[in-house]
Amino acid sequence: MQFRIIWALLFFGPTVLISMVYCRIFHLLNHRALSLVSAEQRNQLRRNIKTVRTTALIVGSFVVGWGPAMVKFLLVCDECPIKPGSISLTTNIALGVIVNIIFCLKVFTDTFIYAVQLRDVRRGLQAMWRHLREKVTGQPAEGPSRTVSRISRTASTRVSLGSPALRR
Repeated sequence: MQFRIIWALLFFGPTVLISMVYCRIFHLLNHRALSLVSAEQRNQLRRNIKTVRTTALIVGSFVVGWGPAMVKFLLVCDECPIKPGSISLTTNIALGVIVNIIFCLKVFTDTFIYAVQLRDVRRGLQAMWRHLREKVTGQPAEGPSRTVSRISRTASTRVSLGSPALRR
C-alpha cells in the first residue's frame, strides 16, 4: 500500500502544483493585458496566452487520461479498500476497459489540441487527411499542395537552417 501512496503523491502532487502555477500565470497575463499600450505588446501577449492555454489543455488531458487509472490503482488491490476478489470478474474487466478507453481518448484528443492551437501541426494533419482521402478514393484532393506546406516554416526553423553550424 505504501508503494501505491508514493505513486499517488508522484501523480497528484505535481498535478496540483502545475494547476496552481497555470492559474497564477493566467491571472498575471490577464492582469498585464490591462497595462499594454502598443499593438506589438498585445500581439505578443495573445501568443503567450495561446501557448499557455495549449499547455494547460495538454496537462488537463493528462489528468483526465491518467486520473482514472491512478484511482483504480489506489483503490483496487489486496491491501486497498476494494479487494480484487470482492468485485466480479466482469466488473474488474469493465473497469480496465473503461480506463484504457479513457487513456486512448486522451492520446487522440492531444492530437486535436495541437492541431487546433498550432498552425504547422494543423497544416500537416490537413495534408495527411488529403493524402489519405486521395489514396482511398483515387481522386486528387483539393487544397494546398505539398510544396506550400514545405515552404511554410517557423522563424526558428529559418534561423536554424541559416546557422553557421550547418555550413561546416
